[in-house]
Amino acid sequence: MSSDPETQAFCESAFKDFMKANGVLISACDALPVTGALERHGHRDIPFAKKPVEERLDPSHFLKNAKSVICLIAPYGKPQLPEAKSGGLVSAMAACEDYHARIKGLLLELARMIQEKISFKYKIFVDSGLLMEKEWCVKTGLAFWGKNCLAVSPLKGSFFNIGLMVVDFEIAFKADGAFGDEAQDDMANQAQDDMAGQEQDDIANKSQTQADLDKKTQTQADLDKKPQTPAPNPAPRLSGGCGECRLCVDACPSKAINSSGYVLDHAKCVSYLTQKQALENSEQALLKGWLHGCDVCQAVCPYNKQGGAWTAKPAVVSLDWAMSLDEAQYKEAFGNTSAGWKPLELLKRNAQTAKERQERQERRFASE
Repeated sequence: MSSDPETQAFCESAFKDFMKANGVLISACDALPVTGALERHGHRDIPFAKKPVEERLDPSHFLKNAKSVICLIAPYGKPQLPEAKSGGLVSAMAACEDYHARIKGLLLELARMIQEKISFKYKIFVDSGLLMEKEWCVKTGLAFWGKNCLAVSPLKGSFFNIGLMVVDFEIAFKADGAFGDEAQDDMANQAQDDMAGQEQDDIANKSQTQADLDKKTQTQADLDKKPQTPAPNPAPRLSGGCGECRLCVDACPSKAINSSGYVLDHAKCVSYLTQKQALENSEQALLKGWLHGCDVCQAVCPYNKQGGAWTAKPAVVSLDWAMSLDEAQYKEAFGNTSAGWKPLELLKRNAQTAKERQERQERRFASE
């Protein structure tokens, strides 16, 4: 992709100044549709998505004459929830300042900075269900696809929010540490090799009994002792991509990640289940104390433990407090978080499930 040299130089300078001032990372690439994504998403239902996968990979559906996509990643905002010594878990992202307005504000500020020099049209996307933010984060080189199906930055890990700005002018830019096209191709090929036996694994997983699943899932006692699943020692070396590491695959409490990695069964993912309207008893058993979201696959990732990574941890909130909230109290506590748009009844249901499980565990311990 070519761009006007003056435009390119101005944007590079603006991006670097903006990253330094705001503690974020930015990269930009062409707006040609993402390739290879249908293998990851094409035949699977994606919760909360508003558009078919094909449309969510092509920016031209949302901005006429789209030429480039600018991707910004930023660490989670400030924690918002009252912490308790013990209780239920709210994922780090859900417990922090709502990222929708924060990331959109950063992109609007960046757009205004560029508009001082360039006249252009743009459209911003922040978890709107339209463009697939993670796919574009990977395409711009800011991250690679992790086996946990999250975008992982080789420098900052995966505890970050993503925002996209589609523009009608050509610009290419790689932040320091971002992957080049060759490295991205190598990791994509590695992922494809790892997924070679995926169909056979899917068939095997469908025949897995609930008894087998219960044996493999993390017990409430384990969760009470340590909310985040510890990584085995020693941790795999960091060399770009996941390599042979499978910590997230093995740690997933509901075995929602395919045994080869890179494929997620959303229907089994604890993060999704905490937000699902109606749960079967077998699904409630998978929550393991999580009230909203789940961070297990990120907590064990070596990229989130390396120096310089953006760190985060889930909030521990009192179960009695969560179950006692009325609508006004819920709005006050969760209104400025990304979890606040979900109904209070879901939080109370998950807290009640965790409370009942905790009481059963205590009775069992008392009888031993």
